[in-house]
Amino acid sequence: MADFNPSDDGYSIKSGNTSGANVAEKLLGSRNNGTAYTMIESGYYGASTSHYIGPRPITAVNYFSINRAHMIFDLSSASGTVTAATLKVYAATADAGGTINNGQKFYVVGHDYGGDLNNVSDDVNPTNNTTGDWTSTSVPTYSSEITVNGVSVGDEISVTLNSTAISAINSAVGSGDFDIGLVGNDDYKADFTISTYSDSFGYNGVRIYSVDTSTSGYRPVLSLTTGTPPAQTIVTIPTLGINSG
Repeated sequence: MADFNPSDDGYSIKSGNTSGANVAEKLLGSRNNGTAYTMIESGYYGASTSHYIGPRPITAVNYFSINRAHMIFDLSSASGTVTAATLKVYAATADAGGTINNGQKFYVVGHDYGGDLNNVSDDVNPTNNTTGDWTSTSVPTYSSEITVNGVSVGDEISVTLNSTAISAINSAVGSGDFDIGLVGNDDYKADFTISTYSDSFGYNGVRIYSVDTSTSGYRPVLSLTTGTPPAQTIVTIPTLGINSG
């Protein structure tokens, strides 16, 4: 088994829409048509040590944004054929009964960052994203729906990646990057009526540690299992002597 930390990670903010009859419609508008993009990799005090995944409505200032986490795993040093893969991320906020890590859900989806994270739409949005449901085949989905609930700070959140992800990983082994995004279930399903949000200056959804956290054991990990070729079985055929008489 081989473990890899991200070579680069960050979380993005997509906003810019204020149209809609209610908070859910305004969040959907930012998801589909938002024109403001920011990739957060650092802050006032240095590198950003955590990521937010989920919506952030602030009606008081007419602001409606969507947060997504993004990770690049450099697999150029990996080898072998990968047969199983697990993404391990770690809770950066304890479940305190609010709107962070308290039953919130996310998916892992495919991206293509071109080797670096930037403040551009192609990096903030998943590969080939179009308005509507990300469950279409144009966007690779790498996991089932993951629920984060009852966690303490530093608890592991383990995600089993599916066969689509494993195919992408094997394409990157020994030569390139495996890129992923983590998106809230409401964002994934284009439905912001399925959850309850704090409509204030706080955050909603899932909060996990980034690769820049000072505690190395809390950094995201891509854990790969490679297959072992079956052992060769050597069959010895005895030589039979034939006597003529």
